[in-house]
Amino acid sequence: VQMFDETIKEKLVSYPFPFSSYDEIVSDAKRRVAERELNSLIPRDAGYYLFLGVVRKSKGIETLLNAWSKMNRSHDVSLVIAGTWTDPSEAVRKQAESDPSCVVIDRYLSDSEFVWLIENARFVVLPYQDYAHSSVSISCGHHGGAVIISDIELFTEALPDYDLTFAKGDSVDLTRALNLSM
Repeated sequence: VQMFDETIKEKLVSYPFPFSSYDEIVSDAKRRVAERELNSLIPRDAGYYLFLGVVRKSKGIETLLNAWSKMNRSHDVSLVIAGTWTDPSEAVRKQAESDPSCVVIDRYLSDSEFVWLIENARFVVLPYQDYAHSSVSISCGHHGGAVIISDIELFTEALPDYDLTFAKGDSVDLTRALNLSM
């Protein structure tokens, strides 16, 4: 193993892994601004489920929307899809926008909005199809967000035998997990 010379060692910065704290960049004032903005968009009477981050097909948005439409909702809950849309089809987007229980926030979120959404959601749903790095899952852990997860290795390694785990790509199994969470 080759050692770094002293000049390089002085330039290295060490962070704890995984580093996901927003505490230094999300002030109380920024949280209040995020709360005002998001409260105007999200009906909060019965709470909401959250899909957060860049909306991609590989993150299971179609599976989530299909499961959401089959769910036994005894409460007037909403599904918030917050993040910029990239590759899902126009039909998938129209499905989300036409469902009165869905709120689509199609834009990049501020750090304070990201944190506020996690902290106030009933559950953050992570229906990912493939392995992916997920700052969302790490952030949920840091900010106390409850999750519903697909059974990809990234999640099952961190949460083995977790009750709200479903088979990736299986909207019927995700519906079961959603109904358990009610």
